[in-house]
Order: sequence, then C-alpha cells, then structure tokens
Amino acid sequence: MKRLFFLIINLNLLLIYFLGVILCVAIAGLALEYARRSKNDTEKEARHQERLAKMERQLSELEITLTNQSAHLLELERLIQNKVSPPSKSSSSTSFPSSVASLLSSNNKQVAQAYSIVDLSSHRSPLIQLHTIDYLFFPMAYAIKQTNDFIVSLFKQWSSLRRTK
Repeated sequence: MKRLFFLIINLNLLLIYFLGVILCVAIAGLALEYARRSKNDTEKEARHQERLAKMERQLSELEITLTNQSAHLLELERLIQNKVSPPSKSSSSTSFPSSVASLLSSNNKQVAQAYSIVDLSSHRSPLIQLHTIDYLFFPMAYAIKQTNDFIVSLFKQWSSLRRTK
C-alpha cells in the first residue's frame, strides 16, 4: 500500500511538473508574441507619423506655391490693367436695325468682359483674353452666368410674391 501511495504521489508530482513546464512554455510564447506585436505596432505608428509629417511638409510647400502663384497672378493682372487701355468705340459703316444693334452691343460687352482668376475681393477687374481656350470658356461662362441670373431673378420674384401675401 505504501508503494501505491508513493507511486500516486510521484505521478502527481510528475504531472504537476509537466503542467508547470507546459505552462511556462505557454507564458513564454505569449510574452514573445506580445513583444512582437508591440514592436510591429510601434513600427507601424512610426511609419504613420512619418507619413503625416511628409504630408504636412507637402501641404505647406503647396500652400507656399499657391501663395506665390496667386501673388504672381495678381501682379500680372495689375500689369495687364496698366498696359491695356479700353478699346475705343468705332463707328461701323453698316447700319443694323436698332433691336439687332442693341443685341450685338450688349452681347459683345458681356462676352468680351473677362474677370480676375484670383478674386480676393468683390472688385472685378477686366482682363484681355490670353489663350485660345478662352474662346471656348467665355461663351460657356456667359451662358452659365445668364442661366444663373435667370434663376436668381425667378427666386427674387418668388420671394417677393411670398412677402406680399
């Protein structure tokens, strides 16, 4: 009986020993995995911070470039305004009916009038057309402006009708 008792105790101690070894290996594995993930997270965060710093540098460079280009455009507009005098009205040899003449004169004034690209104030400055693409842009801009004016006038009429009720 004593032998059986010692054998059971020895088996229990051996089992506890093996469980302890397995537990130590598991704890060591978990610690290594935690250290690896922590290192990966730290590296990922460092890369993210570097990327953010790079983006901030690029944004500040773009802001400086934009400011310089805006200043350059304003300077060019100022030079153009100083160099270009308004065209004198020439009398045409052909006579049009008054309705056609009024349409032509109002249409020419509105289409030929270009406005500042950099509009920092509410003041609009006339410019000359510099590029061939402007011949496409300005008629489209004129049509958009006319449509916008029409819609705004409808809203004004509608709001004035609502106020009178």
